[in-house]
Amino acid sequence: MHQENSQYDMTITQFSPDGRILQVEYAREAVKRGSLAAAIKYKGGVLVIADRQYQSILMEKSSKKKISQIHSNCCLVSSGLVADSRVLIDLARRVAAYNFVRYAEPIDINTLVTRVSNVKRSMTQYGGSRPFGVSMLFCGTENGGAYIYETDPSGAFKEFHATAIGLNVQGAKEMLFELKEDFAEKNTIKDSFDFLINMFSKLDEKFEPENLEICICENDTLKSFDYGDFREHIGG
Repeated sequence: MHQENSQYDMTITQFSPDGRILQVEYAREAVKRGSLAAAIKYKGGVLVIADRQYQSILMEKSSKKKISQIHSNCCLVSSGLVADSRVLIDLARRVAAYNFVRYAEPIDINTLVTRVSNVKRSMTQYGGSRPFGVSMLFCGTENGGAYIYETDPSGAFKEFHATAIGLNVQGAKEMLFELKEDFAEKNTIKDSFDFLINMFSKLDEKFEPENLEICICENDTLKSFDYGDFREHIGG
C-alpha cells in the first residue's frame, strides 16, 4: 500500500487516484500523537479540558500551556505539533486584536475560525510547503450563545456541541456520541466535568487529573484553572 501511494505523497499539490491528499492525511496522524483535549457545552457555557503530558520530571510544569486565550470571550486548545500551533495561535491573536482595534468589539468567533482555517488551507495548495500538523478547538461565548469549532490540518472546520482532538480521539468521540441530544441545555458544569474526567481516565491508564488544564467560557469571559482549583470552584 505504501509503495502504491509513494508517488503521490511527495508533494502537497498532487491528488492520489482516489482523490486524497496524502500529506494532509499524514498531518492528521501527527495530530493523533498529541495529548488529548476535549470541549463540551453545558447550560450557560463551554468547558474545555486538556491533558498536559510531561516527558520529563525535570520540566517546569507551569511552562507547558495547552489552552490559549485569544480574546476576552474566546480560547483555543490544540493538539499535534507544538511549534505549528504556536504560529497559528499568534495569527489568531493578531486577527482578533486587529478586529477589536478597528471595530471596538470582539471578533465574531466564526469569522476568527474562518480566517485561521483559510491559512491552514492555503498550505495545501502550493509546492514547497506542508500542512500545519495541528488540529484546534476554538471555544467561546457571544451574544448569549456558546460555540465549539474544530479545525483540522486541511483547513476544514465544523461546529460541535462536544468534541475531542489528539490521542485516543476515536475512543473519545465514541463516548461523546453517547451523550443525550439535549445535554447542552440540561447539563450543569459539574455534570460535564464528571463526564470528561471519566472519559479521560478510561482512555488512558496513566491519566493523572493533576496534569489537566481547564478553562470555562461563560458570559463572554474566560476563567482558567488547575485541577485542584477547579474542584473547589464547582464545589467538590
